[in-house]
Amino acid sequence: DSHHPALSETNGKYDGRWLYINDRAHGRIGMVDLSDFRTKQIMQVANLQTSHGGIFATPNTQYVHISSKVPALKAFNASKGQTVTLDDHLNRYADIYRGYSTFVKVDPKTGRMLLKESFQIELPPYTQDLADAGKGVREGWGFITSYNVEMSTGGIQQGKAPIEVGPSQLDFDYLHLINWKKAEEVVAAGKFTELNGIRVISLETAIAEGLLFLAP
Repeated sequence: DSHHPALSETNGKYDGRWLYINDRAHGRIGMVDLSDFRTKQIMQVANLQTSHGGIFATPNTQYVHISSKVPALKAFNASKGQTVTLDDHLNRYADIYRGYSTFVKVDPKTGRMLLKESFQIELPPYTQDLADAGKGVREGWGFITSYNVEMSTGGIQQGKAPIEVGPSQLDFDYLHLINWKKAEEVVAAGKFTELNGIRVISLETAIAEGLLFLAP
């Protein structure tokens, strides 16, 4: 189940070389070579459970971006024996879940994705949705829509609003504005932690360094 594929770009214009497409159900991203319309690579993106419309290429395909839709467990590492209870899911949602905006480095000659040169920016545990890269005077920025800033998790058996009702209580959700050019500098300065094989800029660092802004 895939949505909203991204074409490679040169100077902000589609160049017809490669196509990148998300796996809606499993947080994967695939790369198709448009010279022969064959899939050349499928990558499981760490720390992502799902992605809907968060695919875009930066204006010169330095990166292809994929963001989470449903938030994932924060800093979860099953190999270290970490466990989360059902009670944690219901009552500590804001603490233990995060979204992730992922900038996957692209080999400029082959279009293949390079995980070791990629990075993520931790986002609040909202549901991130459609996304695109800024162009022209906005080059260097990425934009992601969101909903469920209420952080509703359902739970009608516990007397809470059903999941269909909870996320629609507020008038506005947030547009995420991400300065990915500056994020490159933050990563180069070593202000990240490695989590499940990818470099991650924490939400706190993203705020402190001016990488992330939320607009209603």
